[in-house]
Amino acid sequence: MTGDLNSLRASPLQFHDVHGDNIELLCNKTRARRYDSFCKGICFSNRPININERVYVKFVETNTSWSGVLRFGFTSVNPSTLRGADLPRYACPDLTNKPGNWAKALGERYTASNILLHFSVNRAGDVNYGVNGEEKGLFFSGVATDQPVWAMLDIYGNTVGVEFSHANAEIEPGHFDASPAPMIGPDEVFSFNSLSLESPSNTGSSSGGSSSGPSIMTSHTGASTPLGLNPQGPPLVQYHAGVNFNPLPLHTLQGRNIRVSVDRRVAARLSEEYCNAYVFTSRPLCCGETVVVQVLSIDRSYIGGLGFGLTACDPSTVDPSSLPDDSDLLLDRLEYWVVNKDVCRNPEVGDELSFFLSDT
Repeated sequence: MTGDLNSLRASPLQFHDVHGDNIELLCNKTRARRYDSFCKGICFSNRPININERVYVKFVETNTSWSGVLRFGFTSVNPSTLRGADLPRYACPDLTNKPGNWAKALGERYTASNILLHFSVNRAGDVNYGVNGEEKGLFFSGVATDQPVWAMLDIYGNTVGVEFSHANAEIEPGHFDASPAPMIGPDEVFSFNSLSLESPSNTGSSSGGSSSGPSIMTSHTGASTPLGLNPQGPPLVQYHAGVNFNPLPLHTLQGRNIRVSVDRRVAARLSEEYCNAYVFTSRPLCCGETVVVQVLSIDRSYIGGLGFGLTACDPSTVDPSSLPDDSDLLLDRLEYWVVNKDVCRNPEVGDELSFFLSDT
């Protein structure tokens, strides 16, 4: 888990002095404009970008004389080691074919002025983006984040002028983390401060040996309380208020981006990540058994919601490093797996999801 990042602030972004031949820098180097042709518009940020720091780029000048629009991404090549005259005509594919450069073209429909683009890269090297405040999701993957990376823009085609938005000077506290990625192991657990659900013990179960047990999961909201959870405790159970629950702890096998409470009944994804947050029950489910999962916290930064599945694989036999970022890849394993990525695509805090395993 990352520490308190409230004191961290990113310095406002400017454009680097090294840029393509057709670029001029304006407005104290916060604006870059291509003044000739449709190419040779490559430019860079003046400093490396932090993990999960959002880069905001406003389109201030466009035209319809050409085809294609802005290309953007990252480079691990320090722009100070380059000469503007040596930069190629295009970022894609001239630079992206060289090691340490990653970029992709924005959709052609984004040709209007006053568009506000934002993008960021996470520890896994995934670049996510959004337009005018709407999250669009994954743009591309594969960025090497074990070294500094600079933002790279190619002001191409119908995109003529862009500027780094002032939003870069007001990054939300805790929204990014410049520290090295922590190694996540099964014993790295912590206290959730009174976030364990109160479940009656010694409750009855059906004659078939089935029992119902709550497995509580949450998404991190980036709030100031531990893991973004409500310091007053979890919301009250509403839809299953009359049910006597039996505890169903979580297995020690877990994804690299998850943290589990000491009693192993609450799980929370790291705030700066969106995938590989797997948890498993500590025992096999029984036919006729119902499992109830309550949502304790949500994060609107990403597309998608809670995934759920079943497997005949004993979690104790699985190497945590083999768990894929894309849960669909679990289906390629030799064991039996069935997965639904979005059983609850737009959850709300307090939602209760029940899953019943029939005997047919």
